[in-house]
Amino acid sequence: MSVLNQSLNFLIAHYLSQGPLREAAVPLRRQLEERADAMLPLRYDWQGNRHSRAYDELAQELPHIAPDELLRIMQALITSDSLALLTAGGTVLGRSHKRPRRPTPDTLTTS
Repeated sequence: MSVLNQSLNFLIAHYLSQGPLREAAVPLRRQLEERADAMLPLRYDWQGNRHSRAYDELAQELPHIAPDELLRIMQALITSDSLALLTAGGTVLGRSHKRPRRPTPDTLTTS
């Protein structure tokens, strides 16, 4: 799993742990900690050895990461790239309707 995916796992768990869905964070954090070496960013010591970290350890090492950091990142995306969001349907999740289907030979008409 990439460092980006591992970081996103941490941000999601961190966001959920402080919001109205705290109970949803409990099984997520448990699963992250069961597989911390693959699911959360690793720590490297001065000799270059890799060490896994539990969620709580990572949160303590990153006090500058607020629980609402994921929300701030999404807000920054919206404000900095509003043109791209408009073409994607006006939200960070994209269009709310299905994409048009590609024409098939049966639906093509000739004039």
